[in-house]
Amino acid sequence: MDCITPSLSVKALTSKDNCGTELMQKLSRKSLNMDSIEISVEHQVRRRLLCLCNPLCFLVSRFGKRSSKELKSAVLDCYNFEELSCAKNQLIEDVKGLETSVNLPHIPTRRGGEDRVIHIVDDIFTVLTYLDENLSLGMLPRYVTDNLDSVPSSRLYEGDLSTLMKVIERMDNEIKDLRLAL
Repeated sequence: MDCITPSLSVKALTSKDNCGTELMQKLSRKSLNMDSIEISVEHQVRRRLLCLCNPLCFLVSRFGKRSSKELKSAVLDCYNFEELSCAKNQLIEDVKGLETSVNLPHIPTRRGGEDRVIHIVDDIFTVLTYLDENLSLGMLPRYVTDNLDSVPSSRLYEGDLSTLMKVIERMDNEIKDLRLAL
């Protein structure tokens, strides 16, 4: 996943890894003018990086507004290992590039085993939580998506289905209690 600064044109982007190849193909088909994008933060106008990363677009925009369990479930249902691995690497690189004294806890760069996708999502949440606790979450680049269909709908986990989810959670807890009793 490559970031686009507002002052760069699409032609100036270079792909360094497999994650950026798809980005380059998508951007080459579209004409984007990023020269005039400015975001006002607390009455000050400053330029922020735009970074095309679907999983991070979803997570950062909903982090703190939805429960971690709901977000993790939605991310695991919607994205595959490669997308989440690229998102984790992108987030860690973005944090390293921040002009702050935030020192992340050790996060392994490679994960193995059957639950590696779950561990990657946990790593992403560890970084986001750590940044949130240090009031540095707003310093990250603005994560964007090129296709809204690739972002999961959180409505599946709220509203009318939240009642159903609560009933299922209660049943799950009762089944666990029964297993322990046996």
